[in-house]
Amino acid sequence: MRSYCFEFTYAHSFQGCRSEYFVSLVQNSSENVAWGMRGRYSLPMDKVVHFEIPVNDLDEARKFYSIFGWELQDWPMPDGSTYVGVRTVSVDEKTRIPKEPGAINGGIMKRTKDVKAPVLAINVSSLDEKIKQVEKAGGSLVMPKVEMMGMGFYAYVQDPSGNVVGLWEDAKKA
Repeated sequence: MRSYCFEFTYAHSFQGCRSEYFVSLVQNSSENVAWGMRGRYSLPMDKVVHFEIPVNDLDEARKFYSIFGWELQDWPMPDGSTYVGVRTVSVDEKTRIPKEPGAINGGIMKRTKDVKAPVLAINVSSLDEKIKQVEKAGGSLVMPKVEMMGMGFYAYVQDPSGNVVGLWEDAKKA
C-alpha cells in the first residue's frame, strides 16, 4: 500500500485584492482519498506614509529632534501656522517617495485641542470613501478633508478608542 500527499498554495491578485488558497490531497490507500482547501481573501492594504509629532514649543522641538540627524524645514501653512517638515530618509526629488523601503518622513506641529499625541498618516485612494468607512466602523471625523498645497488632501479621524489617525489622498496626476 502506497501513501501519497500532494500540497500546494495558489495565490492570485486581481484589481488590487489578493486571494490565497492552500490545497492538500492525501491518499493513503487505493480507496481512501482526503482533500482540503482553505483560503484567505484580503483587500489591498493602505500604507502608513507619514508621521506627525505635536509639540508645545517648535523651537524646543527643533533642538531636540535634530539630535537624530533629521533634516528639519519650516513650511508656512495657509492658516499662518508653521509646520516643520521632518526628513528621516532621503527621497526621490521628483516623486518625494523615500528611497529606502519601509522608511517614512513626517512633520512637527503645534499641539492642538484635537491632536495631542503623535499621529500616523495612512495613504488611501479616496478620502471621502474612507471617512464613510471610518464612521461605519465606529470612528469619527476630527478634521474634515483639506487640500494641501496641490500635493493632495488630508483629514483627521478618530478610532473608537480615541486615537487620532491622519488620512492622506494623493492629488490626481493629470
